[in-house]
Amino acid sequence: MDSQPLNADVDAACFMMDIRDLPQMFGELIRPAIHLSFLRDLNHFKQWIIIISDPVIVKLYGGDTIEERQHYKRLICRELRRKHGLTLTIAEHDLILSKSRVNIPLQALVESLWTCGHRECRVGFYGMKWAYEKAKPKIDRCIQLHGSLRAGSVRGSRQNMFDIGVKLHATEVNIFGYGESQRWPGRIFRKGRVHEMFNIPDFGSIDFGIRDHPVIGTIKIYQELTHEVLSHIPKASLDDYPATVRTMRIRWYQLDSLLRAWEGYGEDELRENLLGTRIEVSIKNVHTVTEAYNYCIIYDLLTIRGLEKMLGGPFHVRTIPVNEILTDFSNKLNRFARKVRGRDETRTTDQMLAALTEARQSIGWSGKNMDAQLKKARWWRGRHDRNRGAGEDRQFHYDGWEADEPRLRPMIQDFLDSVEWYNHSASRTYDPHPIYLKKARGSGFLQQRGRYTDRVGAARWYVGRYQERWRNEVRTRPGT
Repeated sequence: MDSQPLNADVDAACFMMDIRDLPQMFGELIRPAIHLSFLRDLNHFKQWIIIISDPVIVKLYGGDTIEERQHYKRLICRELRRKHGLTLTIAEHDLILSKSRVNIPLQALVESLWTCGHRECRVGFYGMKWAYEKAKPKIDRCIQLHGSLRAGSVRGSRQNMFDIGVKLHATEVNIFGYGESQRWPGRIFRKGRVHEMFNIPDFGSIDFGIRDHPVIGTIKIYQELTHEVLSHIPKASLDDYPATVRTMRIRWYQLDSLLRAWEGYGEDELRENLLGTRIEVSIKNVHTVTEAYNYCIIYDLLTIRGLEKMLGGPFHVRTIPVNEILTDFSNKLNRFARKVRGRDETRTTDQMLAALTEARQSIGWSGKNMDAQLKKARWWRGRHDRNRGAGEDRQFHYDGWEADEPRLRPMIQDFLDSVEWYNHSASRTYDPHPIYLKKARGSGFLQQRGRYTDRVGAARWYVGRYQERWRNEVRTRPGT
């Protein structure tokens, strides 16, 4: 699983540079900042004004008080309008430049900043995965030019930060936990966390810091599988707790699309997209990206073996074959489908939320809310298992259930207990025991002719065709 860091990249960076070098580095057009952007940086720069938010985050010093920062923003916007005919509406928040959703020439902004007396800025980005060999000459050149601008400046000399990352190839999905020898009372790491994956307690992705180290910041070990999931489903749709059945169905369709995509991959695509472990190391209080990378090499931070040596013992590692992940994901998704019931406006239940959490865990997702969601899901699952142990097994009370396959009987009974039956709008007579069904979405009727002649027949037809997913086709009664 270890490899030499030949494929290292710069995943995140925060560094000082001369504002005149911004166009050469980031192109001709930029988006002025209109909202606060989170960027992990030194506390010294938290009160700097965010000037640019796209394609990178650019901050500059505008004073120590709200009044001073607002004054600097007015000067910048006045200069943009006077010299370049560009009008920006100043944001009320003192750390945001504007609330105008426009693109403007970067050179015009640079000239305005220079006229207002600004010479340097703080540039930051994250999630870039910029190949180290390509990023090094560009970033280090800008840093060196800034050094000549601010010769002897303590502010810009050794206050830069870089996240260096590397992908380690693997033949199976690896999840990690802390070993006993790493947990001794005088352990070297601090804030060690395990972000659980695949419903396996104490195993998943991990992150930790090195106690009292002046240069090494947070170290993360996680799975490339995370990037594959995010390429199909937005992060916001993986961390939320849906409030209505409508949103819950959308989450099911997103996960189902992911499963279909994975099932359509060939062996090479599965290996390329789902396998591999990633290490990311945050290096702080350095000058150049070359210096940050060299620290990673000196301390052997870009291999599992090197990290284990630093922590004084091996990690616990569990390996999971890809086919097991696909099988478990399919099973969890089917269980999720069985729990999603009711009309779109129906409020979600503990059962639905627990099934959603378990489905997300089965794809290796361990987002910011997963710890709390797992705790709730396991509480409900424990209660459910206790009830089953007490003898609350489902009874089948429809005619002819003995003739059905045992695995289909619970689904057929659930169908009969849950769907809403209708008299057809074209019918001239009223049937006290109607047999027509409507679509789960929209108001149209489902076809009856040629499929079934009674309610049990309808249940058998839809369960036979859609299995647990029949709820995504047929409208059910509210609350069922």
